Amino acid sequence: MGGDAASARDQYAALLPVMERALGPAHPSTLVLRTCLIDWTEAAGGTTGMLDRHSELLPLFTEVRGASHPDTLAVALNVARSIGTAGNETSARDQCARLLPVFEQVLGPEHRHTLTLRSELAKWTAAAGDRDAALDLSEELLPDLERVLGLHDEVTLACWDHVAGWIGESGDPGNARALCVELVGVRERVLGAEHPDTLRARERLARWTGAAGDPAGERDLDVQLLPAMNRVLGSEHPLTLTLRCNLASATARAGDPATARDMQAEVLPVLERGWGPEHPDVIGLRHNLATTIGRAGDETIARDQCAALIPVFERVLGPEHPRTLHLRLDLSTWTGVAGDANAAARQCAVLLPLAERVLGADHPISLAVRDSRDTWRSRWRPRLRGGRLL
Repeated sequence: MGGDAASARDQYAALLPVMERALGPAHPSTLVLRTCLIDWTEAAGGTTGMLDRHSELLPLFTEVRGASHPDTLAVALNVARSIGTAGNETSARDQCARLLPVFEQVLGPEHRHTLTLRSELAKWTAAAGDRDAALDLSEELLPDLERVLGLHDEVTLACWDHVAGWIGESGDPGNARALCVELVGVRERVLGAEHPDTLRARERLARWTGAAGDPAGERDLDVQLLPAMNRVLGSEHPLTLTLRCNLASATARAGDPATARDMQAEVLPVLERGWGPEHPDVIGLRHNLATTIGRAGDETIARDQCAALIPVFERVLGPEHPRTLHLRLDLSTWTGVAGDANAAARQCAVLLPLAERVLGADHPISLAVRDSRDTWRSRWRPRLRGGRLL
């Protein structure tokens, strides 16, 4: 969504009580207006509580419109999307898969909502850990999107955005960056340089520039983009905050972890205030901050912060989520760097079979755990007390 999202949100919010008085809270037009209010609230950066808001509407639409009405199906799609955004990617994928035959039967296989649902299914399939399947789904979907909606339609471009990300995450950040360059160019021509969707595309381009081995280039792109983000979206919009986090990370990788640490510490309370202390992105920033603190020279604090985060990650994401496994790998790293190679080796030895079972033996995290285990074992020195081995 482009334009002034905050103004649209405020206008819908002002109109809602008028509609409720004139037509009643369960009138179809009132329910549709509530859906629009939720959409524009999210577009304006209000991500908190989206799942509850959409879930509250679904039974109302089902009762008033019927389970197979297009409006009801649109709300069901929003619920599935919100489930994934709230951190349950597997449930979002399964919900999309369950909805797809209903959409195809009721709306038709080439209806915009059906094509959007197929894109969401691919998106959450990747987020649940199966990028190869997501790429296969997108390979089937993209010709339909381009034929029915057009190359420049936002659903088509969003699908290409996802494909670029999955290509990068599969180990080819250079091609991901090249694809993002093309997507930024399309959006600048079609929408303008400071349209919100163009800004999002520029953020992704910066991210993949860093992943392709140029953290200084990512940092510079982020610095150029941040004023436009602040001006167009606002300083506390989720995408602006994401960009600030990315800028801090790129700054650290470009060789200045002390400055990056201060950037992350500055943005963390803003995220906690807006999204809550256990939002997946908030705990992700806490993980990044711990890593940056370690890179800035305080390995003991980094170790202790990683240790404190593990039960939070296990509670929010689950003990076998890839991000939880990555955090446990980092805990072993900072444990070893802080001086206890024996404990680091033991942590890796416990983590390795879990990582291999969940992610596969050739996954980057599994390979890193195996390398770390071998590294810390090679550095371990037995301790003696009174001539006896401890």
